[in-house]
Amino acid sequence: MNKYELIGKFKSKRDPNVQYEAKRNVATGAVSCNCPGWIFYRKCKHVEYVNRSPGFIEITDIPTCAEAQKMDFGRNKEKSEKWFEKHIKIIEL
Repeated sequence: MNKYELIGKFKSKRDPNVQYEAKRNVATGAVSCNCPGWIFYRKCKHVEYVNRSPGFIEITDIPTCAEAQKMDFGRNKEKSEKWFEKHIKIIEL
């Protein structure tokens, strides 16, 4: 059975409640999407965007107000770097 890794989430322009996901097949490295363009035509802007990006950044969490204040909204380099190391993963394609 194929395993897939989520590499991007995109909101629909037409319906804010709809979210499309770009996934990569771990075994083959092929990227796919669950949007209608990919399902019917095997071509979509989400996959093209992911393929064009040399590194795709996945944010696993958004800092809370308290975390942002501790980081002094990015000015405290040490605290900011610790938060980024914990919450952000760069995905090489």
